[in-house]
Amino acid sequence: MHFLPTTLHVLVYVPYIIMDNQTFIYRVLDTDLFPVFATSGSIAFIYNSIYWRLCFKAVKHYSKAEKDNKSYQKYLQFLRVVIHIKAGYLIIWAFAFLNYGFGWVFNMFTLPITEFSIDLLWVLFSLIIFCIGYYAMKQPELFKEEKKEVKYKDSVLSQEEFDKVKNRLAYLMTSDYVYVNPELTLPDLAIMIPTTHHTLSRVINEGFNQTFSQYINEKRVNAFLEQLQNGEKEESMLRMALNVGFNSKATFNRAFKKFTGTNPRDYLKEHKLKVS
Repeated sequence: MHFLPTTLHVLVYVPYIIMDNQTFIYRVLDTDLFPVFATSGSIAFIYNSIYWRLCFKAVKHYSKAEKDNKSYQKYLQFLRVVIHIKAGYLIIWAFAFLNYGFGWVFNMFTLPITEFSIDLLWVLFSLIIFCIGYYAMKQPELFKEEKKEVKYKDSVLSQEEFDKVKNRLAYLMTSDYVYVNPELTLPDLAIMIPTTHHTLSRVINEGFNQTFSQYINEKRVNAFLEQLQNGEKEESMLRMALNVGFNSKATFNRAFKKFTGTNPRDYLKEHKLKVS
């Protein structure tokens, strides 16, 4: 469905693409084709504007929902840059339409300004491609295609390998405390075991009935509670949360409430605990 408007646009232009070159030039100079180009161009502009608005709202939504997720922020930053370039593209596109339409209605020679606007549109279009190339070099992981994960029921994982990964995972949590690293990711943890991140994900899902983030955040919440029980209250609550691997207060509050059923402040009041 996303490609349907583009397909229709191409079909409308096919007769003019296969037209004799000289004939096409004469018909353009005689403004014989103006109604066709004006109509198709206007529809294309409206469609692009609507699509830009939907993309803008989607990025804005994910920016709010994932504001504490650093791994998502780099993707969103790239999309914001592209959307801003596209916004400039639409503004110049609208100006070119209005300028050409104004000259056609009032019989004024505005073609040079229109042509300059169109040239500028091509520059901005090239800038989007340059932007993609820049991010591809600076942050190649943005464009790294991940292989689709094989469904658990169709993959083979022996009980021996399952237990080996699970035991190694437990060791990393209880002895090396790897969860205190706020930048820890599933692939990073898989390398430490070592195993594939698909296998590790399966072990966490089936062995603990949790996702990777749930598993790690539960370890962090438990470590925070252990600090309280050990009387380590000389630091602020936020500092204690950061010490166990949380990267923001909001993330800590959400995880804490999920695993304890209450927010940190109420928990402290209920258990008559104080932190500085």
